Amino acid sequence: MKKSGIILCCFALVLVLAGVILCFVGKGMGDVFDNTVISKEDHTVQTPINTALNYIVVEYSDVTVNVYGGAESDYIQTVNIDEAQIDTSRASAITISDQKDFLSMAYDTVTNFSGLRGILFPGKSYSGEKTVNIYLSGAYNVTQLKFHIGNGTIQVQNLDSNTDYSLRISGEGNVSLDQVSTSSQIHVETGTGNITLNSVSCQLLSGNIHTGNLHCYEQDPGGHLYELACENGMVYLLEQSQGNTYTVSDADDSSKIQFSVINGNIHLNQAEK
Repeated sequence: MKKSGIILCCFALVLVLAGVILCFVGKGMGDVFDNTVISKEDHTVQTPINTALNYIVVEYSDVTVNVYGGAESDYIQTVNIDEAQIDTSRASAITISDQKDFLSMAYDTVTNFSGLRGILFPGKSYSGEKTVNIYLSGAYNVTQLKFHIGNGTIQVQNLDSNTDYSLRISGEGNVSLDQVSTSSQIHVETGTGNITLNSVSCQLLSGNIHTGNLHCYEQDPGGHLYELACENGMVYLLEQSQGNTYTVSDADDSSKIQFSVINGNIHLNQAEK
């Protein structure tokens, strides 16, 4: 490389380093060079559901997800989540996600390039707890609810539909389903946490827990088809131990519960009428 080329490269590197230093100085002085917004108050966005949806998907690292059936209208309320993470571009689905692969990040950087400060301090963040509240009326039916989160809580209550459920917490958190009925399937899993099912009706309930307990409150405990196993724990039917496995292959009710727990117990108890 010629001497002039080396000098030019060194000069460009000095300019880049100077730009980085100025960005961090500006960040220290305030929001002069920083497009990150940190709000002390909850940032709430309401997204209406105007059409029939095949999917409502939440893929987020740390979040609380609540689904309320029997609402007066259909909409999604997000708290402390950036609007850019709410994708309504597809007519049949709404996706709320903070998960991006390399290609998506590269595309956003190119199409929304805002200079060096945009690379150093991208996006918006809010300091409060992140929450997704989904309100569905009794007449509304969504084909699938898919919530895959890192840590947090998932709660679904008072929903009668034909929905497929895929609920997963890979890290730590609890799942609760209360008064939920579907003619389809429900799959639930957690890393560390408890799963509580109160008066849940479906064709197939499957899932697993690494560390935690499964609590099923049913009108007829033991009256379904069961394949239950606890690797390091016990299955209890009406507080009576059934050992570490419990199987029922012939029952009047053809619905099935297929569940496994590695470290913890499974409890089948009577639901309150």
